[in-house]
Amino acid sequence: MLSTNHLAQLMTVICIAARLGDVLTTKLATHNLVAESNVIAKTLGWKYICLTVLIGLVPLVDLPLGAALATLSLLVSLSNGAKVLLLRLFGDVAYKKLIVEHLLKRGFFLTWVLLSLPAFFCFALGLVIFLALEGASSNPIAEGVTVGFFLYPIVALVHYSIFLVRLRSEGRALAEKLCAGGTEPPATSKPRARAVSMKR
Repeated sequence: MLSTNHLAQLMTVICIAARLGDVLTTKLATHNLVAESNVIAKTLGWKYICLTVLIGLVPLVDLPLGAALATLSLLVSLSNGAKVLLLRLFGDVAYKKLIVEHLLKRGFFLTWVLLSLPAFFCFALGLVIFLALEGASSNPIAEGVTVGFFLYPIVALVHYSIFLVRLRSEGRALAEKLCAGGTEPPATSKPRARAVSMKR
């Protein structure tokens, strides 16, 4: 059986790998952070995001907290990884526009619920793990993993709420701009002009 020091070292490696996974999947999904739902990360940029890898050292100081952060980071990486292909196929700007369109047509609550479905299921999974590990409170890693599964839905729901509020404001501003006729000419106007000049 591994000693506490060895467990802390192993969990540190896992936590650092989890943080790197979060950074890498974010880079692959939205390299310019257009579709990033974390307002703090989007505001402070890639330097801040890269510095979060240092969170991986927490298990050396506090093993349960480190296990919770490792679990949280792995779940975030899982969520990001599930969107990578979609975002790379359509582009993060188009992905964001689709969410804005759904938000304006279907409303805030439905969009929030659909976007937050993984968080709800994660909470249910955390509850299952909590019940399965009942009586294993002496295991610091088990405690941390359970907390991580409960922590992720809270963080995700807060991020998604702020993200959608900002998108709704942007969408309404864009709609008002369109109604006021303050948009730029469509990109197809120039090619048509060229086609007319060629006919002449």
